[in-house]
Amino acid sequence: MSWSSLSQELRLMVFSYLANDKSRPYALPSAHKSARRKCTGSTRGEQAKYAAVNREWRACNRQESVYEKAEHEFIFTKSLRDLLGHISGFPDDHPGMTLELSVQSPSDSKHWYKSLRHTMNDTMWYSSETDLLEPYPDDKTHEYNINYATSRQFRPGPYFRVFGDPHGLKIQAKSAGIPPRKTLPKAKAVRELVIRIQCHRRLSITKGLLPIIRSLPELESLTYECRREWVNAIREPQHRDLFSRVVASCQTLRNLSVHEANNYAFSTVGSTWTPGVDVGRALGEHSGHLQELHVAGMVDAKDFFHQFIPGSTEIMTPKTRKSKRAKPKKTKWPRLEYLSLTTNLLGTTSCQALLQAAAAAVERMPKLKTMVLSGQEEHDMFIYLTQGPQNIILKPGGLSLSEVTLRCWQHMVAPDNNVYGLRIEELSEGAGDDWARRIVPAAVAGPEPWLPPLPLLLPPTLPRPCLSPLKPLPRPSPDPPGPESPPDDQVVQQDDQDTWHPAQDAPDEHAGEEFWVTGNTPSPSEAGNGHEDEDEDDDDDG
Repeated sequence: MSWSSLSQELRLMVFSYLANDKSRPYALPSAHKSARRKCTGSTRGEQAKYAAVNREWRACNRQESVYEKAEHEFIFTKSLRDLLGHISGFPDDHPGMTLELSVQSPSDSKHWYKSLRHTMNDTMWYSSETDLLEPYPDDKTHEYNINYATSRQFRPGPYFRVFGDPHGLKIQAKSAGIPPRKTLPKAKAVRELVIRIQCHRRLSITKGLLPIIRSLPELESLTYECRREWVNAIREPQHRDLFSRVVASCQTLRNLSVHEANNYAFSTVGSTWTPGVDVGRALGEHSGHLQELHVAGMVDAKDFFHQFIPGSTEIMTPKTRKSKRAKPKKTKWPRLEYLSLTTNLLGTTSCQALLQAAAAAVERMPKLKTMVLSGQEEHDMFIYLTQGPQNIILKPGGLSLSEVTLRCWQHMVAPDNNVYGLRIEELSEGAGDDWARRIVPAAVAGPEPWLPPLPLLLPPTLPRPCLSPLKPLPRPSPDPPGPESPPDDQVVQQDDQDTWHPAQDAPDEHAGEEFWVTGNTPSPSEAGNGHEDEDEDDDDDG
């Protein structure tokens, strides 16, 4: 006899009996006989045919245990191994595919991170818009504080439960059935690897991401997005290894996009945090084989160009360290065409040294088409681009270039007195925003408004915007005819130099500065591992 076959009177009698029964024999069923007798008696327990346990474990506010972490790493490794094993069976003539990795715990969307249900199914090719229309359930137990200015959204326990251990997920080869001394299956069909900011669980760089990169022998593009960590002492060394080990070991890599955004789970981790110096230097030393490089937030441009700043610590290779007369090696980028970095110095007193170092570095980028240095505001952008034979600098209206900085850039673009020279234009606030939209048409917006979205897709030719009048051009040669000379009241002629400088950009405080330029313009045909010997005699040193 089923429940549906009972009449309404019998159903009400059953409900009345259950409501008046104080022993509640159905409440705590147990498989253990002694516990069952204690709860239900010696005879009534024998009548039970079905038992169900539904209990919510209050572990969502605690960091995952060592056992849980090992189990999660096993699931991650097993799933990744099966996926790469399937892709490895693709034919060799496959046109290439994009692999996106994302790791979440779906139960977190019911607890402290309810917005996870909007992002865990959001991929590069699919986004569920219906989930956005569903309201959040009322749950005062797991409601987080939304006061960004005074307190954190998450307590440490729920934070580490959602985002995982700061050391990141690792590849557990032994527990996942991978034989010793064996790696993950080789997936030659994968040309692009994407780890977006929707992946809340961190990946260990050396024991997680590096084995994945080694299993992709034909990888050409890497997009890595992450959140700024609360414990930077753990993640900064891993970010250094991201450039010094992962990027350096993947010589087939041509495009690299890295975005580190603010983590609003903790309001104390804000825009006042400065990127690690070693991270930026590692990127500058091991990015010589790239064709496109876009890094936002994780690296400051001053650390990337540290090799070209006077008095900075020079790079020493293991060979030159042993030499008594070791000379530093400076990175060259023979393939680099597009470069975008962020910096906190744009608009400060140290900006001139940064721009001078950038000019010296551009000399070692023979194929560079566009370089963008973004400041803390959306319209603070220093842009260098080439349009045919012309070299153009777009700078914020409040930024004035010193005489030494102008000499560095003019020497870089016109070492042989090129008639086209250098053209400088000022960007107003509105024009800067317009240029940002033109240069980055298909960008992935980050949580931080001042960070340039990634990836930075630059068209080969850009339309000329409606900007302020042009600054004076270098003095044209009589043959071939050059552009029209500027009026005499706008320039100051230097008898000892073959350049024209604006009078307002040559203040007296820069009159005593020395002009410095390092390196020569490399030939476009040069290629290699990204470094160049400064002295040929170093090869004989042992």
